Amino acid sequence: MARTRKEIYDEIIAEKNRVQQLDVLSDEKQIKEALSEMAEVQSGSKVAVWRLWLYIVSYCIWLHEQVFDAHKAEVNTLIASAKVHTAGWYAERMLEYQHGDLILLHPDTKQPYYEVVDESKQVVKSVAVTGRGYALVKVKGVAGRLSTDEAQGAEAYLREIQEPGAQLALINLDSDKLTLYADLYYEPELDKATVEAAVRSAVETYISGLDFNGILAVSDLVDYVKDVAGVRDFYITVLRARPDIGTYEDVQARYYPASGWMELEDYNVTPIADV
Repeated sequence: MARTRKEIYDEIIAEKNRVQQLDVLSDEKQIKEALSEMAEVQSGSKVAVWRLWLYIVSYCIWLHEQVFDAHKAEVNTLIASAKVHTAGWYAERMLEYQHGDLILLHPDTKQPYYEVVDESKQVVKSVAVTGRGYALVKVKGVAGRLSTDEAQGAEAYLREIQEPGAQLALINLDSDKLTLYADLYYEPELDKATVEAAVRSAVETYISGLDFNGILAVSDLVDYVKDVAGVRDFYITVLRARPDIGTYEDVQARYYPASGWMELEDYNVTPIADV
């Protein structure tokens, strides 16, 4: 980042004060030739000629650094707008999709854009792009699965922005479903119903708090529930999961949601007073 003109000027002043030879020029001829019509270099006057020259020099340096900063910003902007088809690039573009509007391509950058940005039409709220060669583009709306019309529009938009030869598939599914049975050991002096309710809330909060396309880790879920006041232990006896269009399978340590998100479908916890 360019320094301010005052910072540059102060640095020059400090350097001038550091070099004592500038204050002890003994050759009168040298003084006349080098400092003709200038005040003594020891002068503290703000309008001393030597100070005015330093001001001019500092201003030129400052202007030079401003030009470099402007050039750097311009280059960074061009790099940022470059059409690089990474997973992150596709995810950012899908979030910009406006249902009901025609996509345009910039004549210079060839980047997709809309004539008018309207966030109320941006129906895709969560995106995850996974895979190499054949990539899955998982999407989710504000309330879950996109409607049929929205999904068809989003898929057509994806075809418009994909690079030639790229293999992409739009995944728009209802949530993966979970079945969870567990034994809950709680402090007996506390109200059982209150602890049960807090534990269910914790389970649902953990699941809903996962990033889109995040991984459910069994150990993390158990630790999260054990932080609930009154819980001494939480032992999962059954944990199964299924995609929206699949069948249930046992979850051993981790679960990767096919849709990108998940919800509880069957939940049963047996409270046990830990006496």
